[in-house]
Amino acid sequence: MLSYILKRIAGAVPTILVVVTVCFMMLHSVPGGPFDGERQVSEAVLANLQAKYHLDAPLYEQYLHYLNNLIHGDLGASFKYADWSVNDLVANALPVSLTVGGISLVAALVIGVLLGVIAALRQNSLVDYFVMFLGNFGSAVPSFIIGPVMILIFCLWLNWLPYGQFEMTPEYMALPVGLLTIINVATLGRVMRGSLIEVLNSNFIRTARAKGLPMRTIVMRHALKPALLPIVTLLGPLAVSSIAQAVVTESMFSIPGLGRLLINGALNRDFTLVLGLVVLIAFFTVLFNLIVDIVYAMLDPRIRY
Repeated sequence: MLSYILKRIAGAVPTILVVVTVCFMMLHSVPGGPFDGERQVSEAVLANLQAKYHLDAPLYEQYLHYLNNLIHGDLGASFKYADWSVNDLVANALPVSLTVGGISLVAALVIGVLLGVIAALRQNSLVDYFVMFLGNFGSAVPSFIIGPVMILIFCLWLNWLPYGQFEMTPEYMALPVGLLTIINVATLGRVMRGSLIEVLNSNFIRTARAKGLPMRTIVMRHALKPALLPIVTLLGPLAVSSIAQAVVTESMFSIPGLGRLLINGALNRDFTLVLGLVVLIAFFTVLFNLIVDIVYAMLDPRIRY
């Protein structure tokens, strides 16, 4: 298992390096600079700003300078937020995104797996039709449609929840967590249902039935573990999307998280902020996929070989 983990880590490093290199080159190839705003500055001030942020150096020197800082854990200085480094901005936004995304992912995992199991055991019943409807609804209707409807119902019509600002309290977190949970439940429930139905139709399950084992024993001891493998595969991308890529949700509910920070960085042409967030998202993607691979190998030892 240790050699398998080391191989996966060794394969992850070049992936992050490629992401950093491609994103760095793409951001610096975009027309316009971080100081090309509506307010014009003198050439002397512009020269000083470019010298301060090493923008007057050749591109390869800027790239090596950024890599050197990145190795030492420094994501650089923000062009837009004076006296703030990207590390400081990320440190303020990351706990908010982790809290909202983490709670929604855990809730979606529990509810989605439970609904998927019930739907698989009761095919063509009302519960099965409800799970299928929820899966199709969550996949077909985007979050920027579901979110405003939730705000209209719970904030404006029923006046149960506040809206317009965000605080780390249950009443402010209810809607964004609920929205992310609905989206993830749709995916997890549909995949769990299909996976469990496929396992229940396997030969070893037929053998267990022929031996007279109770259905509960068959599901809990023999069918549930292999049926969870596709769910484990999904957890990596879902964790990243819930925590770091909930751009629409964070903007909709005024959440000061990574998603809104990424939008502000793009609008302000804050290259270092955008690049720092992309690197962070790439790191989370590799980390969660590594965890998923390890859990997958623990559930199915054939994966290690």
